[in-house]
Amino acid sequence: MYRRSGHGLEKHLDFIIIDLVLLMLAFVSAYAFRFGSVTKLFASDAYIMRFKIMILAHVVAALSADAYKSILRRGYAVELWKTFLHVSLVLAIMLVFFFAMKNTEALSRVFTFAFYGLAITFVYVGRITRKYCLRKNAGRRKRRKLLLVADIATAEQTLERFDEREILDFELVGVVLTDTVLPDGGEHLFHGLPVVADSLEDAEAYIEHTVLDGVIFAVRHVSPVQRLIEKCEVMGLTVHIALRQLESLLGDETVERLGGVTVVSSCVKLVTGGELFLKRLLDIVGSAVGLVITGVALLFVAPAIYIADPGPIFFKQKRIGQGGAVFDCYKFRSMYTDAEERKKELMAKNEMTGYMFKMENDPRIIGSGEDGTRRGVGWFIRTFSIDELPQFWNVMRGDMSLVGTRPPTVDEWEHYAPHHRVRMRIRPGITGLWQVSGRSEITDFEEVVRLDREYIRTWSIALDIKIILKTVVVVIRRKGSR
Repeated sequence: MYRRSGHGLEKHLDFIIIDLVLLMLAFVSAYAFRFGSVTKLFASDAYIMRFKIMILAHVVAALSADAYKSILRRGYAVELWKTFLHVSLVLAIMLVFFFAMKNTEALSRVFTFAFYGLAITFVYVGRITRKYCLRKNAGRRKRRKLLLVADIATAEQTLERFDEREILDFELVGVVLTDTVLPDGGEHLFHGLPVVADSLEDAEAYIEHTVLDGVIFAVRHVSPVQRLIEKCEVMGLTVHIALRQLESLLGDETVERLGGVTVVSSCVKLVTGGELFLKRLLDIVGSAVGLVITGVALLFVAPAIYIADPGPIFFKQKRIGQGGAVFDCYKFRSMYTDAEERKKELMAKNEMTGYMFKMENDPRIIGSGEDGTRRGVGWFIRTFSIDELPQFWNVMRGDMSLVGTRPPTVDEWEHYAPHHRVRMRIRPGITGLWQVSGRSEITDFEEVVRLDREYIRTWSIALDIKIILKTVVVVIRRKGSR
């Protein structure tokens, strides 16, 4: 039997539990510091509720922010920064919940700051202590004995990767080189490992008479070693096949069964069902709040638009969504009713390099003067991004997300080069990394694509929250809007 290495939360369950215990300790300590006694905590319904929300916030933060990714390879400074981010996210989730429940009156500021400082200290010390213990005990644990079968070039690359890891749950007892003939006599070493067989035939004899737990095959082609693989399987040895060619792929990889066939799948970003659930939950909650704001804005915006330019209040346009799906995107109308027809005449003045249209002084916007002046309801709702509010309906329906890539028009999509289409591997968003990176200052469409790809590859719930907060700042400062 072979115990597969853990994935995701399972892989670092020890750190998650330690962090939770230390957060609980920080909570109790902060309460004792503020109120002078721990016994009062159990009689306080308000703080017991906060205690439960803290536990939930820790689980959400662990699910959403890659808090434990590569934790064993992180240095002291990086670990301190990651601890700060994790505790800050936990506290932010707690405060948002209390604010939404209108339950902030009884929350002591002294307690909050004490908890924040103690939590960072306790969690950081706990993490580095746990890593120290793991490194110290690594040599004492019983490790699986593995044999490496590889060609010289691949063997060197594989051993370099093993050397990068401080903690391994296996040890290599030797190596078999498939593409070299060794001189007779004497013991041969390869990067400090004994070469245990001169040929694949000798390797079969070696594994028959040696106590092993498994064999790693790191070869360019499997067919020459197929017989040896079958021998290992007959003997019940675990077979590990290193897929070196996957390193040329640009995305994340996972091994799965597809229609009963075992395949290695590669994509731009691998996410869990829990992460997708949290993103959709954020969209539903955010769009519900946004639709209330939209309803209030409608009372003032609708008559202003109709008086300035009689016609529809809402502007509906076909846009491209996730995977190329077409949907109706809604906005408050900020342009004259003949804007789409006039766009063709203005294409020569496009200030964007690539498949997007931008003009500094777009004459199609309601209130534009012939001299380039920008006044009136059209420019006002664009300046404060009020025209985007109806898109919360698209988010609620599932056509869009709060944060994502901007949905292109059908015409733009039809002109996309293959590498541009990566933008639509996720749901388009009302805001995104491009929008908070100075959208009006970016005039090269390739830079937009680069930012969108960066967002997809590094996505997390924490990043979405960060972009949403930045968007609020950008809108208030009226930076980057036209």
